[in-house]
Amino acid sequence: DRDGVLIEEVGYISRREDVSFIPGAIEAIRSFNYANVPVIMATNQAGIGKGYLDWENFEEVQEEITDVLKKGNAFLDAVIACPYHENGIEKYRFDNHPFRKPNPGMILFAAEQLGIVLERSWMVGDKLSDVEAAVGAGLYGAVHVETGYGKEQRKSIEALQKNSFEIVFAKNLFEIARFLISRMAGSL
Repeated sequence: DRDGVLIEEVGYISRREDVSFIPGAIEAIRSFNYANVPVIMATNQAGIGKGYLDWENFEEVQEEITDVLKKGNAFLDAVIACPYHENGIEKYRFDNHPFRKPNPGMILFAAEQLGIVLERSWMVGDKLSDVEAAVGAGLYGAVHVETGYGKEQRKSIEALQKNSFEIVFAKNLFEIARFLISRMAGSL
């Protein structure tokens, strides 16, 4: 996920100057890069769907994210965004679009395009919809972070825990990076 996981959650972010990375996020992404673990951002973008911002605004924010990551010797392997929302403006109004989390469409698309093995993959998110998308995509597990909406959604996610799907709880992306790299390296 992006907002609340990689960058601070500020609502419908539309300007590069509003991008603020969560402490340790750049270092975590760099660690994944060095370990050859693909990093794919899958982000719902209801702000586009509702007409609060447009794709140019989204691209401006993404360019800032890319630039800051590059300065930190880190990068994203792919970015997938879904503007569709049941309360969206006409061209983006779509009830239950397969790409909109909690549906797994963005994850499945990324796996198909990049040759990702879903059963060895993890989702990191701050919302129940992130974890539900990971379950729906058949990922090995999910990490729920306290950043963004994480603290207020923790109880809902704890209730989702199943024997066949591992959910790990962490303070932030940086705290969990070493754990994920060691888990994924063992299965590569």
